[in-house]
Amino acid sequence: MVRSHTDAVACRVNSRETASVISKRLDVSMSKAKTIAQTEQVGALWQTQWNETDWAGDRLGLNIGLMWLSALKPTTRSWHASRHGKVYTTEQVRTSVQRTATVITAIAARLRC
Repeated sequence: MVRSHTDAVACRVNSRETASVISKRLDVSMSKAKTIAQTEQVGALWQTQWNETDWAGDRLGLNIGLMWLSALKPTTRSWHASRHGKVYTTEQVRTSVQRTATVITAIAARLRC
């Protein structure tokens, strides 16, 4: 399964295609497979972005923050909406993501600025 995720991230395969592979290989429902695929792929992407941001700060002396953007849909959780438009360090974002699993299913992004 690790190889499936690695290949999917490296080849930029979307999470739906990855879910199909997971569902077949692990014999789990498509719903469960979608959750696994989305969680793992989004997590890998975020980790890469955070590492690049930290690298640029350490090596190049740049002061880079991550601006939290939320879709602000009617279903947006108040916690996400309260963070919208604010800039955080990579450490603050990592801590926030570890605290709440809802970030994976949220329609939000963190942009470098």
